[in-house]
Amino acid sequence: VSAVFAGHSHFYQRNEKDGLVHFVLGGAGAPLYSPKKAPYVKKTAKAYCYAIADLRPDFVKIRVFNLKGGLIDEKIIKRK
Repeated sequence: VSAVFAGHSHFYQRNEKDGLVHFVLGGAGAPLYSPKKAPYVKKTAKAYCYAIADLRPDFVKIRVFNLKGGLIDEKIIKRK
């Protein structure tokens, strides 16, 4: 496993720890709240959002956008 996708928390957050990328994509309708800071947190946004995954043989590119189409975050995960 190289990545985990989860929701529930009402914000966007990308965490990275021990070689695992964890995406929290919880900006989908409920009231938003601010994500907490931690050493493993690489990107956060208090925003309604969605993600698009571009799958390739050697990597996957995850792009996260706000509802106006603005890029919030982008991460390339290479195949191990």
